[in-house]
Amino acid sequence: MRIMFPLLKGPLAVLVCFALLSGCFRIPQQELQAAVDPLNEQNYPLAIEKLSQLLKRYPKNAQVNYYLAFAHMKNKDHKQALYFLEQTLKARKDYKTVIGDIKMANFLAGNSQSTQDPFFRLAVLEAQKIIEAHPDTEISDRIRFHLGHYYLWKRDYFAAIRAFKQVIDSPPGDTESDRNAYLMLGNIFLRYLDDEAKGLKFHQALMDRYPESAAAVEALFQSAEYNENKMRVYDQRYRALREFSKTWKNDSVLGLEARSAKQQSQKDFQLAGEYRAKAAAAYRKILDGRGQGAFYARAKTRLDRL
Repeated sequence: MRIMFPLLKGPLAVLVCFALLSGCFRIPQQELQAAVDPLNEQNYPLAIEKLSQLLKRYPKNAQVNYYLAFAHMKNKDHKQALYFLEQTLKARKDYKTVIGDIKMANFLAGNSQSTQDPFFRLAVLEAQKIIEAHPDTEISDRIRFHLGHYYLWKRDYFAAIRAFKQVIDSPPGDTESDRNAYLMLGNIFLRYLDDEAKGLKFHQALMDRYPESAAAVEALFQSAEYNENKMRVYDQRYRALREFSKTWKNDSVLGLEARSAKQQSQKDFQLAGEYRAKAAAAYRKILDGRGQGAFYARAKTRLDRL
C-alpha cells in the first residue's frame, strides 16, 4: 500500500485540481504528498510530526485528520487515533478518502457501536478499497470474509449472510475463505436465526464440496451439536409436561390442560429421540472417518454422554 497524490496536467487537470484543493482547504498536492510519504516508509512518528504541522495550517481538513488518525493507530496511540477520527467526521460527515489498510478497518469496526455508526462505514470503505486493489484474488476473497465478520460482530445477521454469500459467489473459487464462508453461513442460520433447514443446508454443501477439509469436520460437529441441543430442549419440555399432566390429570379445572400436556409430551419425547439419533450419527461419523483430529475427542465425549 502506497499513498500517492498524482500531479495532474492540462486544462481538465486544473479544474479537477481546483475542486480537490477546495475540498482540502487548498492544500497543494506536493505538501500533502510530502506529509504522507513517511507513512509509506512506515515511519509513523515522522508522519505524525509532518501531518501535525500541516494540520496547524489547515485545521479543518478532513483528509489530514484522517491520515493523522491512521498514523496514530499504527503508532499504537489509540486514544489519539480516535480523537482525529472524530475530527475527520466533524470536518466532513461523508468522508470517503480511505487508505486501504486492514488494520485500520479492524480499528474502525472495533470502535463502532453498530453498522449505522460512521466509524463502521469507514471500516467498510477501507475493506472495499483493498478488494478493489486486488480483484478476483484470494486477497479479495479473504477481505470479503472479513467484512462478513464485521457485520456478525454487530449482530447484523442478514448483512453478514450477504457478505459471506458474496465470498462464495465471487472469483476465485475453491479458496479457504469459500470453505469458511459455507461454515459461517451454516452457523448463522443455526445459532442465531434458528433456521434449521438453511443452516444444515449450508453445512451439508460444505461437506459435499470439500469433504476432506477441516471446515467440513467442524460443520459436521456443529450440526451434531445443534441436534444435541434441540434434543435437550425437547427432552426438558417432555419431562416438564409429563410431570404437569401427572399432577393435574384429575383436577376439575386443569384436567383438560393436563390431557393436552400429555399429548404434547409424547410428541416432544419422539422429537427428542429423533434429534438424539441425528446427533449420535454425526458424532459417530467424526469418530469413524476423521481420525484423531481436533474434534475427535470432543465428539467422543459428546457421544458418550448422549
